[in-house]
Amino acid sequence: LKMLCRLGCLPLVDRVGREANPPWPREYRTCPVCCNGCVEDIYHFVMECPRYEPKRAALLQQAVRVLAKADGEVTATGFATMSSRDQLDVLLGKRISDPLAENRLDRNVKRFLSKCWNLRGEVTGALNDALFTSYGIYSALAA
Repeated sequence: LKMLCRLGCLPLVDRVGREANPPWPREYRTCPVCCNGCVEDIYHFVMECPRYEPKRAALLQQAVRVLAKADGEVTATGFATMSSRDQLDVLLGKRISDPLAENRLDRNVKRFLSKCWNLRGEVTGALNDALFTSYGIYSALAA
């Protein structure tokens, strides 16, 4: 899931609508989970969607704790005060010059993405059924 996020290939509504034939207008690629009218892209899925807020808050706290013990370029304070777009870059694997901290962040982000993707399972199934597709991405926690 993390790799697909980094590549922009996670089958969220923005990607599905972009690849549909004919492509859906961007304003129709909204998040079916929160119904706030936001386009469901990687940024919205990981950093904005209210459906995943409790899990996101825990992830961000874990990231700050990991970075507080790290000796890399990104400090806990720096991470907490950077924009959410920059935080997303760090969470998705931007190098911070501390391999141990990067590994801990990686593990926490993968766990977060698996939990959120499992919560979104019905949406993925409905998209597959409606579009006669098979975005067969299943996390290890679903098994």
